[in-house]
Amino acid sequence: LASVHCFDPLRLAVRVAGLGKGVTGFQVSQQLEEEYGVVAELATSQVVLFVLGPGSQPAHAVALVDALRRIVTKFLGASSSRGVPLVYPGELITRQVLDTLRGVKASGGTVTGPADSSLDTLAVLDM
Repeated sequence: LASVHCFDPLRLAVRVAGLGKGVTGFQVSQQLEEEYGVVAELATSQVVLFVLGPGSQPAHAVALVDALRRIVTKFLGASSSRGVPLVYPGELITRQVLDTLRGVKASGGTVTGPADSSLDTLAVLDM
């Protein structure tokens, strides 16, 4: 983008507009901290800012992304068709993830990507 003068790979700004009417960055930040132990650097009415620093480890980034995904799913609803992935290729599929996917199907939603669309079996790839 022509308007971008620099990029800081250690900062992640999440704009919360679109998560629902009246949802603020303050609410998202509070829920992330209370429910997932993820503490934001800064929250405003429209943005939550996260910073990875010298003490951060890859597991911290994974925990942040997982918590953000869960919060987005919570605000939008598990059966939202907004294209928010619940699980990524190579990621561990937990009982909670599987239950959420089955809930989406049971409520008439669509789950894209699994080899078995019934979700009765999972394809496990050994690398």
